[in-house]
Amino acid sequence: VAAEEVLAIINKLVHDLGLTVIMAEHKLERVIHFVDRIVLVQGDGQVEIGLPQEIMNKSDINPPIVKVAKHLNLTELPLSVRELKRVTSKWQLPIKAIQRSAFRKSQPSVQVKDLSVDLSSKRVLNKVNLDFNTGEIISVMGRNGAGKSTLLRAIAGGLNQFAGEILINGSDASKLTGKDLVSLIGYVPQEPADLFFASSVKGECEHTDSQNGLVAGSTEEILTALSPSININSHPRDLSEGQKLVLALALVLVTNPKILILDEPTRGLDYRTKDQLTQILKDVALNSVTVILATHDVELVAELATRVVVIADGEIISDGETRDVLTSSPAFAPQVSKAFSSQNWLTVADVIFADIKEID
Repeated sequence: VAAEEVLAIINKLVHDLGLTVIMAEHKLERVIHFVDRIVLVQGDGQVEIGLPQEIMNKSDINPPIVKVAKHLNLTELPLSVRELKRVTSKWQLPIKAIQRSAFRKSQPSVQVKDLSVDLSSKRVLNKVNLDFNTGEIISVMGRNGAGKSTLLRAIAGGLNQFAGEILINGSDASKLTGKDLVSLIGYVPQEPADLFFASSVKGECEHTDSQNGLVAGSTEEILTALSPSININSHPRDLSEGQKLVLALALVLVTNPKILILDEPTRGLDYRTKDQLTQILKDVALNSVTVILATHDVELVAELATRVVVIADGEIISDGETRDVLTSSPAFAPQVSKAFSSQNWLTVADVIFADIKEID
């Protein structure tokens, strides 16, 4: 929500003061309806400049609304939810049951009981009670300062002072040793580079193997499986944002944690890398790992999460299946949900499954 407010202010300044704004942005759904022109930088260094519709027609880098329009074979691509709604308002929208993800109820791997946290004399979390089950992918959402990152840090063992209780696989987290926590929980912070200190990717992998008593090459093997194109001789801080995230994932996944925690994992990621991350996390969860992520990225949540927890002012205000939570909250609704508000659709795949037909 804060990002949308900033973009609205920028748009107002452009129109009121005649400013020229040049913006680099991966999340096109945020900005494409504002922009006058797009500069598309190809992976081979080629650059193409044109009107938004022209570039979107040629490019396979598309926000959800444009993907829907291309699937529906619309002659003129809509760039906003409003434009798509106007085009499809008279279309036949079948009420077709969406296949919900089949999730087997399991034992909770994380139990948070009456958790309260004060930071700098301010109550950040207030009597939070949550159970996270094995194999779930839970997205924790909320505005900046709501308490999302604090909750994740508390679960990961990063807070010394808090009231309440956190149980990891039934054991009191406060009594677990650092080694126990590392073996149970993999934590990727907002800045993956915070986990790096070696002068090469290979050095990071070797250090992780050594620290965890693993067979030499174990971490590098996982890294190669996740992203074969990463140069192991590169300095970790010279990697792209997506490569940094993948390296951080390799460093924590090599210990086979039962709980994987990620704080804002899609910051700075393009669509292709985000799709790759989505598949990685789905595969991880299938191995009976609990995945917990804090994010503002509603499109990621719609594609990935099995459950959504919404925090406001340190308290839980919503907790339920992803489809139920996102379709009931305009502030957290993805583009497809906004465009087809009478349906319970969240993703482009939902639209394809529904098989929309234009009325003759």
